[in-house]
Formats: sequence, C-alpha cells, structure tokens
Amino acid sequence: MAVARVTPIIHEQVPSTKLNDAYLKLSEAATQALFLALESALQGKGDDYRKARKALDDALNLAVKFPEVAERLSEIPEIRAEAASDFRRSSRADDDMYTSLMADLDEGFGSEAAFRRWYASKKDSRDAIGDLELRNKLYDKVREVKRGLRRSP
Repeated sequence: MAVARVTPIIHEQVPSTKLNDAYLKLSEAATQALFLALESALQGKGDDYRKARKALDDALNLAVKFPEVAERLSEIPEIRAEAASDFRRSSRADDDMYTSLMADLDEGFGSEAAFRRWYASKKDSRDAIGDLELRNKLYDKVREVKRGLRRSP
C-alpha cells in the first residue's frame, strides 16, 4: 500500500505530524493499519482484521504516550538540546516533497500555461511542507521560474 500518497492528507488532518519524523511514521503506520483492518473486514477475513485492528490499537496507544515521553526527555539536560534540534528539523516527508517539487521546477515548463497547470495541481503538495525554511526556498524558486517564463518569448 502506498501510504506515502496519503501523507499530505495526514499532514492536513493531523497537524502534529509536521513536528517530526516520529509523529509522521507513527501516523503512517496507524493509517496503514486502519486501511488493512477495513479491507480485511470488508473481505470477511477475520484473522487478518484482528491483526490489523491490534496494530491500529497499538499505534493509537503509543500516540497517547508520545507527549509524556517527550516531556520526560525534556527534563534531562543532556537530551534536551539534542531533542530540541530534532524537533526543529524538517521531517523526511517535507524533505521528500520539497525535493520532488524542486525537481519539477528545475525541469522547466514550455509555457506559462503549462506552469500554471502544474502549479494548480501541486497545491496540496506545497501546503504539506510544514518546514518554513523549505517552503520559503520553494516559493523563491517558483517566483524565479515565473519571472523566467514571462521574459521568454
């Protein structure tokens, strides 16, 4: 299953996943378990359903513990500095989305119309990037491409 395709939706519906990779990975695992449980239930596969449902319950129970663990870690001075930097780093999903969009922009567009179509089709992808620095770099590149298209005949 391609859970990565629903990552922008996860970001939209569960904003905490933009904080770090651990939250995102847990959310992706829970989403995959939900999909598997639902599919197994609809197909009447009781054993598979119970396994997927247990995985979903485990993921949700772990999610409840995340804030407590983060709080406990923040009380340890040696860990506090490293953990704080982890939470400021962009997530893997942000990096992947940014890299993909930048590759599209680097390939170029034959016309302003083609660029506008691409730009409209990638709105959810752009919005899914939670890291402000990456988002700013992306929009700088978007403006650069737009200027280049306007100058070319």
